[in-house]
Amino acid sequence: NIGIFGTVGSGKTNTAQTLIEEAAKAGYAVIVVDVEGEYIDMDMASTEKHLHDRLAIFGLSPLGLIDFHVYYPYASETDKSDAKSFSIRLADLDPLILSEILDPTEAQERRLLDVIDELLKEYDKQKSTQNGGELTGLSSLAPRHIGGEVPYTIRSLIGAVRQKAEKASGADKSSFYALLGKLGRLNRTKAFDVKDVPHIEASELLKEGRVSVFDVSYSNDVLKNLVIADVLRKVFYEKINQKNPTKTLIIIEEAHTFVSREKRGSMEETIEMLREISRRGRKRWLGLCFVSQQPSHLPPEIFELCNTRIVHNVKGIDNLKALKL
Repeated sequence: NIGIFGTVGSGKTNTAQTLIEEAAKAGYAVIVVDVEGEYIDMDMASTEKHLHDRLAIFGLSPLGLIDFHVYYPYASETDKSDAKSFSIRLADLDPLILSEILDPTEAQERRLLDVIDELLKEYDKQKSTQNGGELTGLSSLAPRHIGGEVPYTIRSLIGAVRQKAEKASGADKSSFYALLGKLGRLNRTKAFDVKDVPHIEASELLKEGRVSVFDVSYSNDVLKNLVIADVLRKVFYEKINQKNPTKTLIIIEEAHTFVSREKRGSMEETIEMLREISRRGRKRWLGLCFVSQQPSHLPPEIFELCNTRIVHNVKGIDNLKALKL
């Protein structure tokens, strides 16, 4: 696991791009969560004349990545003309991590998890009847249902919460309606449970030498973080089920917006997910790379995971102190 740290303009992206190129050349599947749209043209050869001249000294010429794919959330935007859109299936996300990223109050979180639990139990009851009582248990980091069918969608979840809100009174009613507001904002991104729009398939990402970039530069922070959570969970589950694991590197740009020191107390499940992926993924050729210009905002657990650190120019006492730990 790697950490790349440095202030704005210090060269973090150049370092990350070199790492991506070399890892792909070495047969790694590389997955990048691109929050600023800085990686989407890595299939294009450089047009900088001075670089052409320098490369010519060594008998080389610029070359873009070959097996290169860009994805972006449906109904969002991208500056890559041949990028592919994808939809997020809400039920593929761990409910606890979904809740942490939505940042509800304790009362709202409890109600959200209760409603999801009811939807899952109803779904399992139906599937148990259909399958003769046999249900397959999955890893805690695995999407609960891998096939084409899901136990609930964002619209069915909103419908279930609305029903609860209409029947509730007092503080319960207020909590349910506040939760409806958060889910409504999520639904208005139009990125969730979209019919006929493919969702993230980890098996398509885990090809030797393939670089897959998720362009979330036009997405809000909540959607960005849910994309990261979805990618991490699905890739990890695919990895632990691969007989011959593909060497894989996942690069998370602006990692401090995904997990932060300030929200450490309310992001225990997310941090535990990163710990488990790091611990169990290591033996399956899965590495994580965290890129950040604000290391002081990262929780200490991230530094514990990064056994290799590439530090560019860093300013600010707090940032320097964080890197010295």
